[in-house]
Amino acid sequence: MHIVVLGGGGAMGRITARALAEDARVKRVTVADLSEATAQKTIDWLEQGREKAVAAACDVRDADGLAKLLGGSDVVLNATDYPFNLDVMQAALTARIPYADLGGLFHMTRKQYELHGAFAEAGLTAVLGIGSTPGITNVLARVAADQLETVERLDVRVGSADLRSGDVPFAPPYSIRTILDECSLEPMVFADGKTHAVAPLTGQEAIAFPAPVGQMTAMYTLHSEVALFPVSFGERGLRHASFKIAFPPEFLDQLRLLVDLGIANTAPLAVRGARKGQRASQASDALEVGHRGGDDVDAAVGVVDPVDRHLVDAQAAPLGEHEQLGVEEPAVVLDVVEQRVERLAPDRLEAALRVGEARSQNGLKNSVVSA
Repeated sequence: MHIVVLGGGGAMGRITARALAEDARVKRVTVADLSEATAQKTIDWLEQGREKAVAAACDVRDADGLAKLLGGSDVVLNATDYPFNLDVMQAALTARIPYADLGGLFHMTRKQYELHGAFAEAGLTAVLGIGSTPGITNVLARVAADQLETVERLDVRVGSADLRSGDVPFAPPYSIRTILDECSLEPMVFADGKTHAVAPLTGQEAIAFPAPVGQMTAMYTLHSEVALFPVSFGERGLRHASFKIAFPPEFLDQLRLLVDLGIANTAPLAVRGARKGQRASQASDALEVGHRGGDDVDAAVGVVDPVDRHLVDAQAAPLGEHEQLGVEEPAVVLDVVEQRVERLAPDRLEAALRVGEARSQNGLKNSVVSA
């Protein structure tokens, strides 16, 4: 199998390229970035599988050039910034290959769903959001939902901690462009079967995350899960969905300063007569409330993602062979019988699933049903 990783010189693309290069089922990995030299740095960084990786220069805004690069490959993994998701999806359609990405925030994800018919007609699958979140959170939600007859609520809570040694004054855990959008654009919340916006950086909620993250305060941010869950779990009775993230306090203060200074504003500015753009380890919980056998229960799934290892399980083959065609999310494509949460263990992800028994005056009694 030949997989093209776009944005392979970035932090997420580099981790993805490593996971694929170490997978015996993948015979060739094309690491593409705007600069071939940047892509080559990723290949030089690989400890295993370097011999099957090749570097390529690619501007995803060049539709013809991108389609030519993708021609002859089996899958494209889009690890570029999310505003380019539609460009890459269109190129995948032209090249007639399956598509996967690491998320599109909320509004981009909805636009991507509009290509469902085109992908299904072409006999192709597109999977939206196969990283840590969205991605692992979606799969955890599916695993928990499969223990219930109905699912009323899905709330994702993500906490992050910077455990690196040394004095790093500013260390975004992923794309700073995406983080700025998450903290400046209005978050979307799915409540009572309808989607509405809330103010950025609001909805503070104190949460005791698993070690090593610990006690953190999470807040609403714009994220893909709120767009994905109503599509995937609507028929199961979903009425509420939300996403909150907790950044380290020092990093959050830095983000607030950047937002207050207007750095997150994407409106063009007049600069000398020309209009230019203004922009110059995680722990997560997917929480559900639903019904099993007619009784109210709570289901909770948690996972700890070490930032120094793979955040995705490189199960590449289903993208090219899965019978589910069209634009989907990981929770839909997942075959829960064959790809249990335990599959995450080789990449040092720790997961546990607890489904509570019916509520009583004595509270909720939890039992571990999968770990």
